[in-house]
Amino acid sequence: MADLAHSIPSKYRGLIALNLVAVALLCLVTFAQNASGQPSRTRVAGEYTMVSGNLQGRSEDAVYIIDARNREMLVLVWERTQQKLSPVGGGFRNFDADSGENARNSR
Repeated sequence: MADLAHSIPSKYRGLIALNLVAVALLCLVTFAQNASGQPSRTRVAGEYTMVSGNLQGRSEDAVYIIDARNREMLVLVWERTQQKLSPVGGGFRNFDADSGENARNSR
C-alpha cells in the first residue's frame, strides 16, 4: 500500500482526496432520511386548483391555492414593494381542522 501512495504523483493526491470527500458526502445525502419539508408516505399527492380573488381591506388580489385531496388551502398575495409572494394572515387553512372547530362551537 505504501508503494501505491508513492506511485501517485503529488499533484493528483489533493484531487483524489477531494473526490473521496465528495463521494462520502454523496453517500450521506443519498441514504439520509427525508427532510421534514418533503412529502411523507402517509400524505397523498395533492389535487390543486388556483383561483384569484379580492381581499377585504386590500387593494391587491389574492391567489387561493386549494388542495382538494388533502383539504387544505393557501392564500398568497403579491407584495409589490418586496417583489415576492407572501401568505395572507396565517396563509394556510386546513378544512378538516376548521370543520371540527365549527362543530365544537355550534354545540
